[in-house]
Amino acid sequence: MRVYSFQPSVSNAEGDIWGQLPPSGVLRLFEQAAVAAAADAGFGSEFHRAHGTAWVIRRLTFLMRAPAHLGDRLQMSTWLSHAARARAYREYRLENFAEPGISLVATGIAEWVYIDRETVTPRHIPKEIEADFELPGEPVGSYEPPSVEPLENPVETCTERVAEWYECDSMGHVNNAVYVDWLDSGVRAGMEAMGWHVAALRRDGLQLRGEYFALEYKRPALPGDLLTTTTRFEGLSGRLCRVRQFIQDTGDIDLLEATSVYGWADKSGQPAGAPERSEPA
Repeated sequence: MRVYSFQPSVSNAEGDIWGQLPPSGVLRLFEQAAVAAAADAGFGSEFHRAHGTAWVIRRLTFLMRAPAHLGDRLQMSTWLSHAARARAYREYRLENFAEPGISLVATGIAEWVYIDRETVTPRHIPKEIEADFELPGEPVGSYEPPSVEPLENPVETCTERVAEWYECDSMGHVNNAVYVDWLDSGVRAGMEAMGWHVAALRRDGLQLRGEYFALEYKRPALPGDLLTTTTRFEGLSGRLCRVRQFIQDTGDIDLLEATSVYGWADKSGQPAGAPERSEPA
């Protein structure tokens, strides 16, 4: 099995308000690893230009297992686990060398689709790619969500935004990591509706931290698109909250569906008990 690894550090530009690497930062490392791993095997940008092809993400599941902080030295590893026709499945493992005994920061698996860049339709994966990678044939890791009890009365909120040019990548559409930031903004709005006031919680050193994400990318968002994010808090168990979200355009066309589990944590990112809910302002 061909495993590609590199060792990034968490820079000041990558940290969130808590000085931790956010989920979108982890996804950017996942994408960087996938591109670098393909190039290392001889299937980089020159190969895709010659064949008129590209890879796009269809589904992505990942778990944030422990926080990484500013300055931490990490190891990002990735490998292909299985492939079929136009789809290949890549797994990711992010470790933290700053923690004693090496701490596991995040793991994930992505379904990548091989497409014709001009027609944006699936193409069969070239045989030389399958021949060059020894594939396990199934996922190596486990990516099951934490169990959360359903809420009798789910709480739903909606937020709007415009997809910006600076959020797009070289494919001309919004980069896959950006959606996680949008989803997180929806969660903040939902927290207010749930009676958890974000500013007060931050003063108390409490954060609601994303720990599990299952994303299904349906259609790309383009710069200038007016989008609506619907956020539904549908489960609570102890310190955990299950959230269901949809991002749609003005024609009510689904661009992304997501199921996430968030967990309460202290300011350093360690698990903490859920705070009391107050009446929404």
